[in-house]
Amino acid sequence: MATSAIPAAVKEYQTLFDSGAPQKASEHLKQRLYALADKHICVGDVRGIGHFWALEIVKNRKTKEPFDTKAEKFAGKALMPAQIGAEAMKNGLYVASWYDTMVIAPPLIITEEQIDEAISILDNALKVGDKEAVETDVPASRSSDYKK
Repeated sequence: MATSAIPAAVKEYQTLFDSGAPQKASEHLKQRLYALADKHICVGDVRGIGHFWALEIVKNRKTKEPFDTKAEKFAGKALMPAQIGAEAMKNGLYVASWYDTMVIAPPLIITEEQIDEAISILDNALKVGDKEAVETDVPASRSSDYKK
């Protein structure tokens, strides 16, 4: 019984992917995240694929120095990605944070308009990190941009 829903779910996913909507949304998300990284000095790297992305949050882009150490994490300190995530949550956007990374993983049915709304909220939240980041002339890296 537990697996009886699988054929219907696979059919629904196939219909969704055949529409091209997730592929279009994922490209839009990628471009918006790249633009966000260009704007915020606390973003050291943008990486991901499809609907699964991460922003590395750093104090210094040139050295990739994180805001926090692992010891601070285990001591219970509020880490910078968690502070940024809390600011986003105040405005209705849940972004998972893990040590030095913000995880962005919207549902496959997200629209470009919803992505734009989420990016706007994240844009404001990243100002928390920018206040403590070191200004360098080094751009954020895009470690998922690769040539096949």
